[in-house]
Amino acid sequence: MHTCFLKTLRKRRVPGTSPHTVISTIATFVERLAVYCQHVQNMVDALHAFETLVFSDDKLAKFIKARDRGSNKPSLRALLTTIPVSCIWRYGTALRATREQYWVETGLDDRRELKNSLDRLECIAKRIWPALQDIANTQRISVLQRKVQGISGTLLTPKQHVHIIDAVYVTDDHGDGFLVQHFSAHAVLLTDRIIIIRIIRNSGQLKVYKTFLFSSISFAFAKMPDYDYSCIRILKCGVATGVRLIPHSKDLAATWRRHLKRLSKSTICEETIRPSAILPTARNRSNA
Repeated sequence: MHTCFLKTLRKRRVPGTSPHTVISTIATFVERLAVYCQHVQNMVDALHAFETLVFSDDKLAKFIKARDRGSNKPSLRALLTTIPVSCIWRYGTALRATREQYWVETGLDDRRELKNSLDRLECIAKRIWPALQDIANTQRISVLQRKVQGISGTLLTPKQHVHIIDAVYVTDDHGDGFLVQHFSAHAVLLTDRIIIIRIIRNSGQLKVYKTFLFSSISFAFAKMPDYDYSCIRILKCGVATGVRLIPHSKDLAATWRRHLKRLSKSTICEETIRPSAILPTARNRSNA
C-alpha cells in the first residue's frame, strides 16, 4: 500500500503539477489507511506470540541478538512494530506540511479535502491508541523477561500489565526477626504479582530476589517512626514474610497504595511499627 502510494506521488510530482493533484492523491490514500486499525490490533497478538516464543527458545533469542548486533539496519523488533506503526504519524506530518505549503494556492474544495484528511487520520489514531498502549506494555514486559535473571516462566500472560517499576528500599528479616537484610532494589508491580529485583554487584546483572503472587499474599501499610508515610509489609496467610518495601517518597508511597488497593483482592490493613532495629532510620537509609 505504501509503495503504491509512493509510486503514484512520484509520477504526479513533476514541475508544473497543481496543488490540487497532490492533495487529491494524498486524500485518496488516507481513506485506505483505515486498514491500520485492524493491522495494529493484529500486531498486538503477533508481538505477544513472538516474544513468548523468543523467551522459550534460547537459540532463537541468541540468533536475534546476533542479527541486531551485526547489522546496521533497524533491530528486528523495530521492523516488526515501531517502524510500521510510525508510518501513520509521518503521513500526518506530511499533510500538515502540505497544508502550510499550498494553503494560499488552494481553493476552498482543496482546503476542505486537506482538513477532512487530517480529521480521518486523527480518527484512525484515536482508534489504534489502545492497541498501541498494549504493544508498549508487551514491549516493557518482554524487555523485563530478557534482562532479568531468575524469571522461570513467561510474564506475558493475558491481561498482564506493568503498573509500576520503582526504586525502593527493602528490609527482610526472613520472618524471624534475625539476620535482617537492608538493601536498595527495584520493585516491579504487575497485574498479578510483585517482583523484587537486585543488581549483582560484580556483573551489574539484574536478578530476581523474590516474587510474590497476589493469589497467595496480602499487604499491610505500616506507619514508620521516622517517616511521614507508610511502608508496605507483605503477608502470607496473615503472617509476616519479613519483607517490607519502603518507597523513596510520600508521593510514591501513595502511588503504591492506590495500585495495590486496586489490584489486590485481599483486605489491606493499616498498622503502626514500633521503633526497632528492623527498619532503618531515614538518615541510615539515605546512606545505604
